[in-house]
Amino acid sequence: MAVVEGAADVESLNTLTAASLEPYARPRRIKVVDRIPVTAAGKYDRRQIEAYFKES
Repeated sequence: MAVVEGAADVESLNTLTAASLEPYARPRRIKVVDRIPVTAAGKYDRRQIEAYFKES
């Protein structure tokens, strides 16, 4: 799984990772979001990120 912040095309990201990473290292699922959620401590909010992938 990979979460990407900003304006990106998932298909382009798949193509880019296919060209530069071994198949076992490529993310199976990519989610593009406006902003990666963080906790009050400033760390990535893993629960919210995991929820993005449960929605899809």
